[in-house]
Amino acid sequence: MMRYLSLVFLFFNSLASADTFVCPAIKIKQNLSFKFTEDEKRSLCGDHSNSENSRPWADIPPSQSKIYMKAMLQTRGYDNPIFVERDGILYVDLGEVTKTRQIILQGAPQSLQISRKREIIGENLTPAKLTELQDWITFELRHLGYPCPEVKVIADEIKGDILVQINPGILSVIQKVDADFLADLHPGVVRRYDAFHVGEQFDIWDLILAERRASNDDLIVGSHFNRECTLTGVNLFQKIQPGLPRLFRAGVGLDSEQGPSAVISSHYSRMNQRGSSLDNSLSASFRIQDFISTFNWYILKNPSRFYLRPTFELKRDNESQYEYVEYNASLLPTVSWDDDSNRWEASLGPTYQDDHTVTGIGPADSRNWFLNQSLTIASHGYEYFLPSPQRGYKFSLTSFTSNKAIVSSVTASKISLAGEGLFNFRDFSPPTLILGLRGLIGTTQTPNGSADSANLPLSLRSFL
Repeated sequence: MMRYLSLVFLFFNSLASADTFVCPAIKIKQNLSFKFTEDEKRSLCGDHSNSENSRPWADIPPSQSKIYMKAMLQTRGYDNPIFVERDGILYVDLGEVTKTRQIILQGAPQSLQISRKREIIGENLTPAKLTELQDWITFELRHLGYPCPEVKVIADEIKGDILVQINPGILSVIQKVDADFLADLHPGVVRRYDAFHVGEQFDIWDLILAERRASNDDLIVGSHFNRECTLTGVNLFQKIQPGLPRLFRAGVGLDSEQGPSAVISSHYSRMNQRGSSLDNSLSASFRIQDFISTFNWYILKNPSRFYLRPTFELKRDNESQYEYVEYNASLLPTVSWDDDSNRWEASLGPTYQDDHTVTGIGPADSRNWFLNQSLTIASHGYEYFLPSPQRGYKFSLTSFTSNKAIVSSVTASKISLAGEGLFNFRDFSPPTLILGLRGLIGTTQTPNGSADSANLPLSLRSFL
């Protein structure tokens, strides 16, 4: 008891040197390294603006100010303040900021690697950090195949330890997928955007990819998967918010290579009950002017990821090495599919291209029919982190083949492989270092080798 009185006596003695005043009724022992917001000050000291709305808040009793102050200090890492009321004034000793010392897991599966999570250890122990850690662990468990985990976070405000109690639930496979009914679409249309299959292990990334793909295609405005966990797996139900079928966009900007530029585009989705769509885009800068129109025509019964892609393009390109005008039209049967960790897309079809060279090497006019082939693979990780790239890979193999025997100006084949890979060093979250590699290799083959180079249009050449 005498020891406690000594501590209080020392605290009172230090009050005389307090030089931080939140308001006349609240004095803080230390010099503050932060500032209270105006709203916080009104909650602590009262609102003396004399407005009609301020009257209930004109006077705040010290006991209420103490409750508010404690919550505000916790958001800044001061978890052990000392409060003393004397003569109607609230004296506050902030104490030391509590830093997170360690994270202790209980009940976590071995696949959960807590060492990957950064910006918790050594940071101020605050409610926001506890929520951040809880949300991160919950999301990681859902990524690892546990759709309905229970995560509870308990902080030791004295030691700075965080105890995380985890009930991961059952490692689950997807049993069934249902969705809201849309009157103007065949049932199952939204399933063409899925990054998962029934019978596969649950992964929240795949659900987010399915939601994002449908929204990016403007088929719907937004969607969300509800999860029902059972002893044998997880059932999914997709809630869908349909949007308007027509969308127009316009924008202007400044590019370091092309200078001022402008873009106008239109998108018409849900042109039929199979979700076919039409896209038109016109872009213009001092160097490049380009108009392109693409129709994604789904012709098979749903669910189907096969479609025909008629495309028309008119383009003028004025570079330092050349200037040319081209127009092309193509009809490409296209199909896409997903495996456990990748999205694939393949197309094969005819393309007619008319090239007019204004300046630069190559023939003044070249008209060719091409067999256009392409194959693209992108990892789900690459696609998931596309808004903030940090991992995964993408590769595209394309080829254009023409033959004089088929109403073409030249016999040639152009093959190119483009790719990029991203690696998150030690897979930290958030990352500390991201390594990337991007490249392009290509070749154009003709029957007589370099002797045919003079006949090649610019579209069959490669420039650095």
